[in-house]
Parts: sequence; structure tokens; C-alpha cells
Amino acid sequence: MQYDAIVIGGGPAGSTAAAVLATKGWRVGVLEKEKFPRYHIGESLLPYGYFTLERIGVLDRMKASHFTRKHSVQFVGASGRASVPFYFSQQLAHEASATWQVLRSEFDQLLLDNAREKGAEAIEEITARELIQPAGAVTGVKAIANDGAPREFHAHNQAFSFRVFITEFPQLKGDMTDCLIGNLFRDFRPLFDAVARFAAVPEPLPHGKPQATGEVLEPCR
Repeated sequence: MQYDAIVIGGGPAGSTAAAVLATKGWRVGVLEKEKFPRYHIGESLLPYGYFTLERIGVLDRMKASHFTRKHSVQFVGASGRASVPFYFSQQLAHEASATWQVLRSEFDQLLLDNAREKGAEAIEEITARELIQPAGAVTGVKAIANDGAPREFHAHNQAFSFRVFITEFPQLKGDMTDCLIGNLFRDFRPLFDAVARFAAVPEPLPHGKPQATGEVLEPCR
């Protein structure tokens, strides 16, 4: 199949890029290995994400959603000691200072649906396996569908991967992500040698009375 651009990964970064490119008139293909909606962590948005949501045309949907509004954040150390709350409105005098705590399965579905509405073609349950590189230039992607059928996707302009920074995991080193980023970030890879985890706080930790609802506790190591 032929596109102007191929985006590997239909998460927030991929669906946002696809929506922007499609709005510009590009024919965009998005390859996503999962079937949406799907479980994912990373629920806490930051205030400046407001402007990206506005740019891709989903801000009104976010305002009308059931997602919890988030006005502040508080950091909790390993000892259990909590910082004073950090209120976004004290640093940003804009509507954007109130952001959201999202359910990623629903949030990611909303963004992928928006990319489709803008004209992108999103194909789910297909895994990108190999870059097509005639003469060293990336012009497409070889992929495998869930039924095992091989498929090829070609782009006039470029193939984009929004998982290229997930190179700290040993099983990904040396694969197509390295090919896409080349040597540019190789020296910085030790900075990303970590994995994300999340946990529930069994009981509320003591802190000052919040100025607004939507305070988020962030554990720090």
C-alpha cells in the first residue's frame, strides 16, 4: 500500500502526528500492533498538552469528557514525606493550567479516532518488523498481520516511528528503532536505562488542604 507517510504506533504521539499530517493533506498510514481500546499506563497529562489537544481538534471533547480534572501535583519521596502541592495556575495564567487525569484506553482511542476523522488510515493488529531501505533510504515498512500474513507499506516521503526512543530495553537494541535514529541519541542511551511502574497509595498521605480538587500524588525514588 502506498502513502505519503507511515506512522509506526497508534498511541498519543503516533495518532497526533497522523492527525497533523492528514490535516495538511498527506495520505497517512498508521500501523498499530494492538487492538484499541487497550490497557496502558501513563495517565497523567501536563498543562502544556492543552495546546496540542487544541491543535488537533479534540479539546472540546476533552472538556466534555468524564476524565478527572487535574489542577496540581504533589511529590512523595521514598520516606513517605510529601512535598507541598504544586499548583499549575501559579505558574501558568491560562485555562491550560487545569489538565486531566485520563484513562488511557479511552484517551488513546479518542486520539486514534480523531486521526481517522482527519483522513489517516489506521490499521490495527499489525506489527512493523522491518524497514524497506533501497539504497539506504527508508521508503517503507514490512509488517506482519495477526493472522501471520506479511504485508508491505510504502511511503513517498518517509516512514516515522514514535517508538524510536524505547531503545533502553535489550530486546530492542539493534532492531529497526536503532536504524531510524542512527547514532544521534546513542551516547544518551544510559539516561533512559529505566522502566516505568505505577502503584496505588493505600491511604491518603498527610498534606496541606488543597486549593482545588484534582491533586495528583507522584511517587519519587
